[in-house]
Amino acid sequence: MHLAFWIGWGLVGLAFSVGVFVWAVRTRQFTQSRKAALIPFDDITPEDAPPGEDGRAGGNLGLAVFFLVIGLLFTAVMLALALVNL
Repeated sequence: MHLAFWIGWGLVGLAFSVGVFVWAVRTRQFTQSRKAALIPFDDITPEDAPPGEDGRAGGNLGLAVFFLVIGLLFTAVMLALALVNL
């Protein structure tokens, strides 16, 4: 049963990783990779920054927390099943 837990958890992790990568490609997260390296050298203070560019997670934070809770519940269930079927 322990092997089933790790296989299941590995598949969930793989699916999550592929989903995040597809999201990153669709939303063009890799198009300005050099910009992040140069942000510390900008002269713009946080008060002068245009709205929406403050680095906040926005509306996707709730979705991220939801998937985190689902992952933790999945882990708890799989561990409980592994311990019951020793």
